[in-house]
Amino acid sequence: MSDDKLSNRHMARLVILLCLVLLAALLAVYTLSNHADRPSSPVSTTDRGGNNQPVLEVIDALPSPVIENAATMRPERDRAVSEASSSVIPDDRKFLVLHFQSPMGDALNGVGFELAAVETERPSPSQALRSGDDGSLKLAVAGTTDEAWLRITDLEWHCDPQRIPLPGSVTRHDSTLHRLVTVEFDIRYDDGTAFVGRASDGTGDAMPPRRAGNGDVRGGGKASGGGFYVSGEPIRVSGISPRDTILNIYAERAGYTRFDHALKKYELYEGARISITILKPKNPPGSIIAHFDSSQFPKRSHVWWYRLTPDNPTNNENYSRYNSRPADGLHAWHQVRPGTYTLHITDETRVWSGVVDVVASEETHVDVVLAVPAAATLRVIDENGEPLPQACLHRQPKHYIDYPLKPENGVRNSSGIDGSVTLSGLAPTVTELIVEAKGYEAQTIRVALSTGQESDLGTIRLVPSIGSIVVQLRNVKPDQSYEVMYIHPWGRGGNSTRQTVLETGTVTFERVKLRDYLVAVHLKGGGSVEQKRVTLTPDSPQAIVELDVAGLEADDE
Repeated sequence: MSDDKLSNRHMARLVILLCLVLLAALLAVYTLSNHADRPSSPVSTTDRGGNNQPVLEVIDALPSPVIENAATMRPERDRAVSEASSSVIPDDRKFLVLHFQSPMGDALNGVGFELAAVETERPSPSQALRSGDDGSLKLAVAGTTDEAWLRITDLEWHCDPQRIPLPGSVTRHDSTLHRLVTVEFDIRYDDGTAFVGRASDGTGDAMPPRRAGNGDVRGGGKASGGGFYVSGEPIRVSGISPRDTILNIYAERAGYTRFDHALKKYELYEGARISITILKPKNPPGSIIAHFDSSQFPKRSHVWWYRLTPDNPTNNENYSRYNSRPADGLHAWHQVRPGTYTLHITDETRVWSGVVDVVASEETHVDVVLAVPAAATLRVIDENGEPLPQACLHRQPKHYIDYPLKPENGVRNSSGIDGSVTLSGLAPTVTELIVEAKGYEAQTIRVALSTGQESDLGTIRLVPSIGSIVVQLRNVKPDQSYEVMYIHPWGRGGNSTRQTVLETGTVTFERVKLRDYLVAVHLKGGGSVEQKRVTLTPDSPQAIVELDVAGLEADDE
């Protein structure tokens, strides 16, 4: 092979190599220019269509057209923000400039916070961020964003969570933060005994949720979300915002109730020491301690139901609980209003029931022995000896039955068309049952139940009620309808005792049981109430009640 041919081949290879290098360079230039037109997107999320699109993006500066608009809002700060920025960002974006400052107006750099963009009330995943050296941070969000949710997570500064509307192309938002302080609390009862228990921020403003590493808690306690636990010694709690708040102290000692202590912002400064004395209330509550035989507990987990029913319930008393097995063989109710209660406890297969008297400032102890439930059956007849359907057999002597009846195992059941009724799930400790029906007086039956057995109580004849209530409405409007009812003295029930009153203004309730009632009236459809309390007795079975309806108002629609 000649030297000329070798030279030609080398030349051809060199040309091909140069072409490949040139092509690669052109491709690199095209790629770089294409990417230069798009901003970096350190924060992305998946939109509802499954596409990966940037939702919240930190930027170095606002684009030039936006800077002109923003500068008219805060010229002295936005000029520093812009600094000849020429960033190009797509037109379908909104811009948010956050600025954090102290109460004195000083810029706060490095403040930790979380921010989430919200579109049609659906937030994107929150992003952990920090303010810049000038206390500000500039962000771009999708143009469809309605608002942003801001939450401070900093260990040194705090403010309430904020919702920031984003109505236009650019929004500036200033947040004034308060420095968190460490305060020592010394909490004791009025007899000097150290408090052991939980305390929390009653307003939710002064004590933000604690995170790992947040707070310097020493000397007998630990902090947790929005509050702290005291183990009997003074406790130092950090992360407190100096503002007016209420400290809820959950005193579970007999004779005490939750104690609310007002904290003023001038008391909350770094290193402050606050002494709090828990005072006994004027009407102190009592406690119930139920003791269980731990040998009765099976190895597997059980579901428990605790029902504590007051004989004279008020609107706000509800002591029922759905819970796990008793801890260490005990289950306690604290802050219980003094009075007589029926305590009913069940697990998956067994039951116990008893009457408990709660005394102010004292602990009432009861021994609970669970047993296989019993049942009772009987037949109810009326004054003529005919079967009485819809009669109620129950175990709550002072409760007012509201119709239509809602059966509940171990509590109440109604008779069928033949007058027969069976109540299952009863504790063998139950010694009294009550039979009653609408328009008939209640009758108490003494019983002796056996574990796992059904007792036949025979036939019970009920006597018609002789009470009556005449309600006369004054200042009735001819074009207005009213609803009148007689209900439990504490305002419960009334589904089966309502009657509509038209232009006559008078309604009479017949065959009413002899007991206490609250007679009430309101406009048809609801609204304000006018009421009076009455008592029906054998010596005075009729009551005439006058109610002035001139001032009644309807519910706001």
